[in-house]
Amino acid sequence: MDEQRLSPLEAAVLVLIARGVSKPEAIADVLRVAPEEVERVIEELKARGLVEETEKRILFLRRRTLRLTKKGFDILPKALEVLKSIAEKARQAHEALRAGREATGGQGVVYPYYDLGGLLLAEELLVLPALVALGLLPATLLTDLGSVHHDNHSHEG
Repeated sequence: MDEQRLSPLEAAVLVLIARGVSKPEAIADVLRVAPEEVERVIEELKARGLVEETEKRILFLRRRTLRLTKKGFDILPKALEVLKSIAEKARQAHEALRAGREATGGQGVVYPYYDLGGLLLAEELLVLPALVALGLLPATLLTDLGSVHHDNHSHEG
């Protein structure tokens, strides 16, 4: 495996940890994915030496926190590059959505005008909430894309 290659989720987790989101549960909340998925990504990043975990005990409470290793900080620009690339693709999808809505007079989206699946891969779609949280995309983009998903399913049938 290419040591420098990062999946979209790995990139998002690294950047979130660098920005101070240091608890696995908080990362899952930002990404809006199952905690088990975040745990899988964290284990992968730990195995690659990019993230380390610390545990503090206060009375009966255990507090797990994550931080980047030197190697993790070194690859951080690559992680940001991955996320910025996805943000650009999402912007293109958003523009296609707007063009589709304008072409149909606001009556929803007709498939020939808009195909999110053709622009973003499934794992790229998973990191859109993180891109909003990191300020790389406007929150309105998620609302618009979510309404398209709902509109498309309500027209099938």
